[in-house]
Amino acid sequence: MTSPHAPSERIHNLSAMLAYAVGLTLLFQQEKKVIFADPRLNLQFDHAASWTIIKPVGRKNARSLTGSTFNMPIDGTGHTATIAIMRTTFYGKPELWNELQQTVITQQRHEMALQWQQEVLGIPTLFTKATYHQGQDAISALSGLFYMRAREKMLIQLTCETADYPQAQTQLMSVLESLRTIDGTTPAPENPDRKIDPEEEKQVSLATKPVSIGTREGSKIKLVPGGNFTIARRDYSVRVTAGWSFTAMNANLTFTNEKLGLKLDAEAFSSLDSALPEVALLQRARAGMETFIKIDSREDASYISGQKLPIISVTRRGTD
Repeated sequence: MTSPHAPSERIHNLSAMLAYAVGLTLLFQQEKKVIFADPRLNLQFDHAASWTIIKPVGRKNARSLTGSTFNMPIDGTGHTATIAIMRTTFYGKPELWNELQQTVITQQRHEMALQWQQEVLGIPTLFTKATYHQGQDAISALSGLFYMRAREKMLIQLTCETADYPQAQTQLMSVLESLRTIDGTTPAPENPDRKIDPEEEKQVSLATKPVSIGTREGSKIKLVPGGNFTIARRDYSVRVTAGWSFTAMNANLTFTNEKLGLKLDAEAFSSLDSALPEVALLQRARAGMETFIKIDSREDASYISGQKLPIISVTRRGTD
């Protein structure tokens, strides 16, 4: 005898089978993940295996000293967005960071769209969104500073066509939900008023003996004494290469090379009575941008020199 409930039972069974099949598909998709880890930041997250790393020009390794850059496919569009995971040193207050982002956006002739703060892994993350045009294309750019208590902080940047931005942001936020520390510890938010741990911010003193620096051709550049100056009640010596002369007026330094017709002006600061080097550099860079009519590119870099000295640079190119 045929049960009067057989059709509904078949529908129920079919629904269950479809749900099971969908569940297997979702599980399969979730398993197609790879882990991005940065030991220096002590952070890692999961991202789709379809992300492809962009190899920086002139580097043998795609993972540079300051971070990594990926192409992220945007679901259902055939387009890609650029994701940059970088390290940056910042101890200041969130308000200062937001102000610096606003200044950069203004000088680049971009438009500020939105600034907001949201928690990721229990840590305030400072987001800034800007828009601009690249030729005929409308572009949206999102940056987020993971405001964790550490010397180096994660700075993540998303860039894509404005039409793709909602989907790209959704995918990025989904990835950040998997953010975690590598060693399993619980991160703490940064406290801009805290006293910096000496082990965290080590001061490297300059060598007192002449230093030789190897060039690409394998030759040596000899550094010779150029002069002295005093800052924060401490005496410092400057060494220059042959052909360069050095003069100092308090903390204002001038380097001159008459043969090349070059004159370089610099100002020295001490962490004993000024902001931390990274913060002071950003503040000076912000002031320097006021001399530009238009900024075409910005490049921030940090690395360790052959003499184990930390080098941080901020480069702006544009029209003055």
